[in-house]
Amino acid sequence: MHAPLQPNPRDRAHHASESVSRWFQKSPTVTRLLQNLLLAASLVTAACARAVMLAPTATVCAAQTSAAHIKWLSPETTHERDQIRPWCDAVGPPLVREARHVDDPAASLAIVSWNTHEGAGRVTALIDALKSGALTGGAPVQDFVVLAQEVARAGPEVPRAPPRGARWAAAIQPDGPPEQISAVADRFRLSLFYVPSMRNGAPSETDEDRGNAILSTRPLTDLTAVELPTERQRRVAVAAAITGADAEGTSWTLRVVSVHLTNIVRHHLWIFAEPGRARQARALAVALDDGAPIAIGGDLNSWFGFHDNAYAEFARRFNSVEVRDRRPTFGPLRLDHMFFRLPAGWHADVRRANDRFGSDHYPLVATITRRS
Repeated sequence: MHAPLQPNPRDRAHHASESVSRWFQKSPTVTRLLQNLLLAASLVTAACARAVMLAPTATVCAAQTSAAHIKWLSPETTHERDQIRPWCDAVGPPLVREARHVDDPAASLAIVSWNTHEGAGRVTALIDALKSGALTGGAPVQDFVVLAQEVARAGPEVPRAPPRGARWAAAIQPDGPPEQISAVADRFRLSLFYVPSMRNGAPSETDEDRGNAILSTRPLTDLTAVELPTERQRRVAVAAAITGADAEGTSWTLRVVSVHLTNIVRHHLWIFAEPGRARQARALAVALDDGAPIAIGGDLNSWFGFHDNAYAEFARRFNSVEVRDRRPTFGPLRLDHMFFRLPAGWHADVRRANDRFGSDHYPLVATITRRS
């Protein structure tokens, strides 16, 4: 069954969260009280969240198998996979670009995690600020990775006439045309791995899908798409590996992951979504926890910030970096987070940017120093 169309095509969940965010800013005392009450309720309901295991699969989405070198992980149960397929029918295939050149390895690496608000965020401006050093407050950055969520892809790859039974999300339509993730990759000659999670609106409204992406100055290998346990919408995390060598010629590999968890569970309000996003976080964290070096960034929709169960699922496994800058990333809330397990001799400093670059979320910027 198709998602209902709206007279003003907006994502209702996002619009509601923005309205509540503005109200919270005017009522800090009520904010703290409400968050405490909801946190108490979530501790009871989280225990009831169903555990889901992810397993390698040849295909769940027939329309997304054109890139044979992408590995897929999906929920093991037939019920979960059956819920995913209608969303697959309305999106295009993954998008992969290979870097056209690789600069000499630098002594540091920057990793940015950012929800771009369906292409409203100016990724080109963010990368310009990164390359100039303005974003990090230091020297120009040569070596970087951008873990992006809610990026836009438009064009003939997105089905104009999905089959009967296909599902899509209500359209998020910021002011002005969205910045296309493929155009950003081409402009800066970056490697790109993009997997759409859902169509951005009905075919009569847009020709877009949206999802998560990884941009990198380095080649991306071991491309992996991870179907998360289904809640209200389909969510796909993307993972890849970057490699290099230190000054002594010792090689290193770091897996990088971009994830965007659910904001609403089924037909319930966003304030009761914590068990659902905790279930998604647990499945992804278990699937990725192989002991190897890793950097994870994303919009967890963690309404309880650093006390959210989704945050805890990642932090208990990937917590080698202390986060000192805990400023909010969306209104008064800290929805976005980064997690690490770094090689010996590596150090990371995570800070929130001071500019949203046109998005409704602030980017998080990690400066990672590698041993020389």
